[in-house]
Amino acid sequence: MRPFVHCLDPETLPWEPIFETGVNRRFYNTDPANQSFTSIALVPKGWVGPSGAHYHTSFEEAYILEGSLTLDGTEYLKPESYLYRPGMIVHGWTELSEESALIIIKRGGAADIISVGEALHDYEYPFEEIYDGRQHILHLKTAEMGWTPKGDGLSSCNVKVLSVDKDSSDSTYLMSLPSGWQGEIQSADGRGLECIIVQGAAELADGTHMDRLHYLYRPPGDRTAPIVSAPKGCLVLVWEATPH
Repeated sequence: MRPFVHCLDPETLPWEPIFETGVNRRFYNTDPANQSFTSIALVPKGWVGPSGAHYHTSFEEAYILEGSLTLDGTEYLKPESYLYRPGMIVHGWTELSEESALIIIKRGGAADIISVGEALHDYEYPFEEIYDGRQHILHLKTAEMGWTPKGDGLSSCNVKVLSVDKDSSDSTYLMSLPSGWQGEIQSADGRGLECIIVQGAAELADGTHMDRLHYLYRPPGDRTAPIVSAPKGCLVLVWEATPH
């Protein structure tokens, strides 16, 4: 299970290389049991992916914060773009970033890059079939999605659901908290709660200030110091997930 993280500023973390790809990352949190992790990655300006067609053995989830990234030679990802790849999906034969990019990346297991040589198709495809309760999302343009209202009074906010596991109901979503919001962000019973402030700032119940890109993780059943207010409003990327 991932360890409890009260409130983490990524600026306190070192940048580490992602193999020899030219991309660096900072680890927000890692599960010591299966090596799954949540990270923030920095892709340099003018980057061209060196890996060629490849896959990862566990799922990969990404949300673009800044800059842009071209995937597979066709998909142009920009701020607020989201993707979800189950494990074993072949991709990456053409990857580049003309202006650099800052990306939240979550993986369902240890980091790996397994080359397949020449791609069999010009679209993403499974190297071999494995079951995943979430569908393969090549490019979700979340900026074009509508918001769903949630709550009432001072706790009212808006939500965009990005992906959901049809078996476990684990989910990834955005919460837009308006100026003056007061409430409590908690996960459903049995699920861990992960939050990253994408825009703005929020306050925890113990008075801790969460600024942009700050991170928290609460294991299942842990109700310690939740996000309870957003005096000037904020956008939060949230995961509710059952530990594996």
